[in-house]
Amino acid sequence: MALMDAMNHWFRTMRGMGATFDFETAERIIEQIGNYIVNKIYGKETAEQKNERFRRWFEEGTGGDSSSSPQSFGALEEFVKFVEQFGIDAEGINEQNAKKIYRTIVQNIHPDKFPDPDKKAEMTEKFKDLQAIWERVPESYKMASNWYERFIFG
Repeated sequence: MALMDAMNHWFRTMRGMGATFDFETAERIIEQIGNYIVNKIYGKETAEQKNERFRRWFEEGTGGDSSSSPQSFGALEEFVKFVEQFGIDAEGINEQNAKKIYRTIVQNIHPDKFPDPDKKAEMTEKFKDLQAIWERVPESYKMASNWYERFIFG
């Protein structure tokens, strides 16, 4: 809505300065702005890739959650790929067990567990990668299914 308000203000200002616009010009300008915004959000994906990513994101049930975004869904995909490296069934990841899986991986790769400097350096990089991915995972996946959450919010 803010974009429409800004465009409306811009059109009125330009008309006040004597510029004339036809509907096709305005439509083309709006489409260019929309494409610019979409490219900033999704990168250089094709329209089919964007539609598929949005469909998967929306079907995850996070469509109306402001803490989730297409980028955070991409982080969930990265988390699944990261988990698969450790032989964990990625198909079973859901909102109830994602945090438990995350904690298990953290316990297995935490750099402080490795006295060998080379192995410690390797695990430090993996640990940093995991943290970067986890920061972008949707909040609903980070929430632990604790008894008090079920009692209070259930």
